[in-house]
This record gives sequence, structure tokens and C-alpha cells, in this order.
Amino acid sequence: MRNSATDLGCESRPGGAGFHSHDEQRQDRTALGLCGKYVVLEWHNNGCPYVGKHYNSGNMQRLQKQWTGRSVVWFTIISSAPGKQGYVTASEENDYLAKMQAAPTAALLDPAGEIGPSLRRENVSADGRHQPAGRRDLRWCH
Repeated sequence: MRNSATDLGCESRPGGAGFHSHDEQRQDRTALGLCGKYVVLEWHNNGCPYVGKHYNSGNMQRLQKQWTGRSVVWFTIISSAPGKQGYVTASEENDYLAKMQAAPTAALLDPAGEIGPSLRRENVSADGRHQPAGRRDLRWCH
């Protein structure tokens, strides 16, 4: 399981990085509208022993409640493809969230695995400087 907190700036930049997905309630979710907000992106696979350790202890749910209570947007991202270990349907994810008493803002279903690569693209900052992969100056809002 990998967590990353990102401060999304509000500067408009054509071709900026972003994502589009559906959550466990089948609602569209995009990077648009997150300007100026802190966002936690938690990649999740309920078959992973590390995920199990943190969810079975209640640690992850505690962090979700703590930070979403401070207006942080917390997305749990499931990027497993159909037929692969870790894949879940929206209904299965809803059941899992309820069972684990998880409290993310939303669980994003990403069976095509597109969210991660959309965030790893190398960026050019607004002033033209190159931002290598791994360093985020994400300005997603258009």
C-alpha cells in the first residue's frame, strides 16, 4: 500500500496532469474541483498483507477519519484489473468499506490502471521549468 499527500494548486495550465475515475457509488471523480485542497491517494488491494495489517488494526480508518475531519480529501484507489487479484466491483467495495468501517472520501475504481500513470507524467511547471517524475508540482485545474 502506498500513500501520497498532494497539495493541488489552482494555476491553470493546458495539458496539465489529472485523472478521471468512478467511485464505489458510480459517481464521476476527477482532479478538477480539488484546487487548493490536500488530497491523500491510497492505493489499496485488500489481498495485500500490509493493507490487511493496517486495516485490521484500525490504523488506516483512524487516519482516514482524522484527516477527512480536517477537510483533507482521501481517495482509496483500487487499480486491479478484472480477473486479477484485488479486483472488486462497486458493490463488493461498498461491502468491504462497511465491514472495515473505512472512512475515505471515496474509493476510486481504476481497473484500467490509469490513475497512477496520469500522476507520474513528467510535468513542466508554469514558468517552463522541468519537473522530473517523483516531484509533484501538480496544477490540475483548467
